[in-house]
Amino acid sequence: MTASSVTLEDVAGHAYILATVDEGDVSTNRYWEAQGLAPQVAFRTSSMEALRGLVAHGFGVAILSDMLYRAWSLEGKKIEARPLADAIPPMELGLVWRPDADLPEPAQAFRQFLIMACAS
Repeated sequence: MTASSVTLEDVAGHAYILATVDEGDVSTNRYWEAQGLAPQVAFRTSSMEALRGLVAHGFGVAILSDMLYRAWSLEGKKIEARPLADAIPPMELGLVWRPDADLPEPAQAFRQFLIMACAS
């Protein structure tokens, strides 16, 4: 793919490396199905490094959040990114703690930060 941006329809024409970690496959299937498309899954992996390696070696493409993207595989091969023109649902973030436990101050500060930063 050499376009400056791509669509899910463009991606559907290539072998796809599917991340299965943290129910990534469930989330991925939702946005593909919403577009009436399906990826050509060539590999499934719960390892982000394996996914990056497979993409870097040309075995397929993947859709990752900016947080998970790295420009290089562990083997030193370049991985290029293209913006996806189609809307993809954002990743959700959750924080879990025992309500009867006393959280250390750093954990309390982090919890408060998330509450303030993610409040809608």
